[in-house]
Amino acid sequence: MPKLVYVYGDDSKMLDTLVTSLRNNGYSLEYTNITDELSTGNITADIALICKPVAPSSKLSMGGLTVDLDNMSAYTANQESIHFTPTEFSMLTYLMKNASRAVPRSELLPTVWGFENDSNTRVADDTVKRLRKKLQSTNLSIETIWGYGFKIREN
Repeated sequence: MPKLVYVYGDDSKMLDTLVTSLRNNGYSLEYTNITDELSTGNITADIALICKPVAPSSKLSMGGLTVDLDNMSAYTANQESIHFTPTEFSMLTYLMKNASRAVPRSELLPTVWGFENDSNTRVADDTVKRLRKKLQSTNLSIETIWGYGFKIREN
């Protein structure tokens, strides 16, 4: 069901934050004018946004790689299939879904492997090493953020 969000004022940073948050949480946005129909409840607003939920896509695409979440498969822009183990697939898709930021190891370990703490394990580094090798035919790379975690990038 569409939702209507009213914004008052001219704080562009606040509006950008709101729009980004809504889009990141699965809404498409459409700006609309405040009409007599919308303002019958004595609503004062400078901007109105119509927010509609968007059905989540079962595919992720980035850097020449498309990942089909439903079938746990991946293929390049040339339609060449790339095989990933379930753990590699899980880590890759998590990094792709969070491509806008570096993902800390402390977040990856419980999400991908179910570990509660990250003491003395190299499992994430070993998986990244294998992913880097398999991603050579794409325009993706995984950067290590020393002492923190990993970030996936388009080359």
